[in-house]
Parts: sequence; structure tokens; C-alpha cells
Amino acid sequence: NLAVFSLSSLVNSTFQGLFNQSMEIPLIKHISEDFSKVSEIIKNRTRMIAQDKNFNSSTLKSEWDNLHFTNHVKNASEEIKKFKLPGLPSIGDILDKSRNMSTKL
Repeated sequence: NLAVFSLSSLVNSTFQGLFNQSMEIPLIKHISEDFSKVSEIIKNRTRMIAQDKNFNSSTLKSEWDNLHFTNHVKNASEEIKKFKLPGLPSIGDILDKSRNMSTKL
């Protein structure tokens, strides 16, 4: 029987109050939720492998895409694409042009 771990289960009672307070910080809460989700994903995948069941990779991708961390990275990426030095195209424009050039090769 595989147990699902959460960050709070790893914190002993001495630090439980501090941990509970830290959960009010959105980033800490997101990390904790993602930790629990990844633990659940690993548990489910391990169980499926042990039962010789095939699992759908698109389902796994969907599970990863639903993590807070994934969304933070996507949002940061979009913000970086907007970055622009005076007189130059934005990073997003440069990326788009380089993709177009590589597809023509």
C-alpha cells in the first residue's frame, strides 16, 4: 500500500503552527498542493505499472499541466516574450521569426 505524502505530513507537531501560517502565503500553498498532486500521480502510475496496466501519456501530460508550478512557468514565459529593448523587436517576435526560419529549412 503506497501512502500519499503531503508537506504537512512531513512537518512535526513543533512546527505545525508555523506551517499552518505559511500556508496563507499563496506560493507556499501552491508548492504544497503541487507536492501532494505529484505524490498522487506517482502513486497512481506506480500502481498501474504494478498491475501491468498501460497508462495514457496524454492523461499524464494533462496532470502535469494542471500543476500550479507549470502555470507559473507558462506565465513567466509569456512575460519574458514581451521583453523588448529600445529599437529592437520583442523576444517573442524574435522567437516567432526564428521558428518561421527553421520551418523553411
